[in-house]
Amino acid sequence: MGQRRIVMGEKEAMNMQQDEVLSESQTNKKSIKFILKNGVHMEGYVEAFDRYAVVIRQAGDKQAMIYKSAFSTVIA
Repeated sequence: MGQRRIVMGEKEAMNMQQDEVLSESQTNKKSIKFILKNGVHMEGYVEAFDRYAVVIRQAGDKQAMIYKSAFSTVIA
């Protein structure tokens, strides 16, 4: 059998990069800034995330869930 080659599209590569940043924030409790498509800025560290959403812990011990489809920019 020959080797199998997997070609990733731009979207899949971007999702992998995004998941790496989110995972690092979750592991190290490192703060990340999220700018949403509606212009709202949110900041905190990642408590949990999956394919569709991210749960962050903000200052003042507030928790927020953000759908990934609402992201405009993620700044680590």
